[in-house]
Amino acid sequence: MQDELALLSSNRVHVVAARSNHDIPSSRSGQPSVAVRAVEAVLDAARDETALPPCPEIFSGFDIRCAS
Repeated sequence: MQDELALLSSNRVHVVAARSNHDIPSSRSGQPSVAVRAVEAVLDAARDETALPPCPEIFSGFDIRCAS
């Protein structure tokens, strides 16, 4: 249902942290930097009053999968 939930907004980025479990922000799960970068992207868009950039622009260099 995550794909369906992501489609409810036109200003969205849906990303899957490929090396993490359900506790992505935990350093033990492998990819807390993905969660940090996601929050930074939302804050940047809100400050600039713009839409979020495409997923590959936000997460280049990360081991992730852009979905939806």
